[in-house]
Amino acid sequence: MCLTIPGQVKEINKDNYVVQYGPQEIKVPNTIIKNIEEGDWVMVQNKTITQKISPKQAQDFFKLMK
Repeated sequence: MCLTIPGQVKEINKDNYVVQYGPQEIKVPNTIIKNIEEGDWVMVQNKTITQKISPKQAQDFFKLMK
């Protein structure tokens, strides 16, 4: 089992999505979710955005991890 951490989409360009995890940013080339916009919170697995979540869900996750 693996743990997926919420990240926030900071930039979208023709080749990839830039997703920020705290101070780190990663480039994600794929998504199975439509209508991803900058500022959305997402879950990424195997370099693919697999789920879009609400800001509250992301906040709840980080509270739980503390």
